Amino acid sequence: MRPQFLKLPALAAALFCSAAALAQSAAGLDHGSARVERGASGRPLSAASNAAPDAIVTNHLRARGHSGAALASLDARQSRRGANGATHVRFEQKVAGLTVYGAYVKGTVNARGELVHVVDNLAPVSAPRAAQIDAAGALRIALAQLHPGRNAELRVASTRGNTTLFDGGAFFHGQPEATAVAIPMSDGSLARGWLVETWTRRDNLLHHTLVGGDGRVLEVPAGGRGRVDVVAVFDAEPEKRRLAAERLDLPADLPDDIAVCRHPDVDVVLVPPDEAGRMTGPALRACIDEHGDDGLFAVVANFGTTNAGSVDELDAVADVCHERGLWMHIDAAYGGAALCAPSTAAVREGFERADSFGIDPHKWLFAPYDCAALVYREPMLAAAAHAQHGAYLDTVSREEWNPSDFAFHLSRRGRGLPLWFSVATHGTDAYTAAVETTLEATRWLADQLSARDGFTLLLEPQLTVVLFQLDGWDDAQYFEWSRSRARAGLALVLPTTWRDERCFRICIVNPLTTEEMLAEILDDMADYKNAG
Repeated sequence: MRPQFLKLPALAAALFCSAAALAQSAAGLDHGSARVERGASGRPLSAASNAAPDAIVTNHLRARGHSGAALASLDARQSRRGANGATHVRFEQKVAGLTVYGAYVKGTVNARGELVHVVDNLAPVSAPRAAQIDAAGALRIALAQLHPGRNAELRVASTRGNTTLFDGGAFFHGQPEATAVAIPMSDGSLARGWLVETWTRRDNLLHHTLVGGDGRVLEVPAGGRGRVDVVAVFDAEPEKRRLAAERLDLPADLPDDIAVCRHPDVDVVLVPPDEAGRMTGPALRACIDEHGDDGLFAVVANFGTTNAGSVDELDAVADVCHERGLWMHIDAAYGGAALCAPSTAAVREGFERADSFGIDPHKWLFAPYDCAALVYREPMLAAAAHAQHGAYLDTVSREEWNPSDFAFHLSRRGRGLPLWFSVATHGTDAYTAAVETTLEATRWLADQLSARDGFTLLLEPQLTVVLFQLDGWDDAQYFEWSRSRARAGLALVLPTTWRDERCFRICIVNPLTTEEMLAEILDDMADYKNAG
């Protein structure tokens, strides 16, 4: 799998404006443009300070010319300390008691009290113009836009701060709601309007529609989102909540190795790997600088790519994630078993800093097929994101540990029990010994390939995948040897490619694999080559 990070489009790009509606007024919605600042050549934006991180960010904004009214409108929503000592703060903007739609400030202060990064997307402050419609009117307008011809009988059910909730009847899966917000307009003013949320039962679509106070639809999601796929509620992480709440959307022609990311509304940006196929910290940082981090919410690192067994520079990647306040996930589907082996301590440095990782014990931990695990540093964030609610689930106790709260699917069989039984029976030392045995066999094979004439070792293995070529072989020879030896029962060794060149791939995950077995394969390849 190629190194990658995930990037959400800015909210303004994910939604579309009604051109006809905007033409009716000289002042349309102002999408704004976030100002991103970071020190040149790694230098901080401010001197070291003992002040609180939010005060350091506020002082920087004041020095950049923001008015007292703008600074007074800041509403601190998040302050989180990363593992490297950096503190990530986030502000929303409130004017006259209303959240300013799309306005925010994010900043990162290092352990020395220096501001190293700030994203400024504040709107000019003015008294919001009064709205000409109320919450019920905004909901009716949103429904006319989304569901023409639908005559819904809407009654106010309750209010919660600036939000009005309605009884929507059988047409809606959840209560429709309209929240009063201040909307930045293109003429620099603020106008009171409404952000309307509707979630339909039949087609399971969640829409957020922005309705101006004059009744114009300013933004509406194209197509809506399936509510069951919303990764939505990181209450302890407001920024990750907003970003992860968007469903993922990728083109159908993306490589299979990132098919897991194929959901609407998220872009995947691939980080160019180094010569060993690894994502490095400098390459990740350069890629983020090139593409920008507005909407960026997660980085996916690899601990053992499927084709080459490459391990990304996890510690350096973790540094970037903590600097930028990003979720760090590690794909350890194959390589995660190496956590059992003391000999891999150097290559796995930084793994412990991940926010989550996935592992497939059926690959290298000797479990039956389709045993897989997703592990979180803070499981309650995962439960908040994935837990589903419905009348048919009212009897489910949310106070008990329930696997259905930690992934999208509610129903699953006990895939983890065979692994648990095996660990309980054999003990963890047996797993350590088994994994170390495969690593030793891999090192022996790599040494043999380097020493033998006619063979070329393409990469020094980091785990147990070995890529190598036979000098002078063409594609036909690779495939013919592989097919004939599989039919003969000698071995199933399949060709692959590395940097567009044909080669063989051997992945050793069976501790019963011996040096003699591997030598027999290499000897047969040499005999086949010489006979040809």
